[in-house]
Amino acid sequence: EILYCINSKFGIQILSPKDEQSMGSHKFNIKWDTDSEYDYFEVFIDGVSQGPTIAKKIHVSLGSGWREISIMLYDKSGLIIATSTINVLVPPNQTHLILTFVFLGVVAGLYLVYRRYSKKKEEIVLIDKKIKEGGKKK
Repeated sequence: EILYCINSKFGIQILSPKDEQSMGSHKFNIKWDTDSEYDYFEVFIDGVSQGPTIAKKIHVSLGSGWREISIMLYDKSGLIIATSTINVLVPPNQTHLILTFVFLGVVAGLYLVYRRYSKKKEEIVLIDKKIKEGGKKK
């Protein structure tokens, strides 16, 4: 059970990223600040807690799409005394695409080596047959 005790004299400001910002990468830092007294913060991404922290920044790696980031400020009694929420657009992670192209390149290279080797093997067999047949008179 979450107990909120929001008071307007307390506040938290998310410094980066900005609300509705399109991120340049799927990995980035979330930074915030407050002039209120607090015990700890808790960061939520799409409603999932990233755990409590006393730091004013956290590094994240997120999947693509719109993400909701909320930061909650707790006092010593465990009450949430302030909260701030933003939405950011996270680009797709290109690692899978790059690895797919690398894999396809390796497979194509192996196929070409196989074809070349098997063609040379066929040529050797044909040369060997010609040599054997060339030695016999009809």
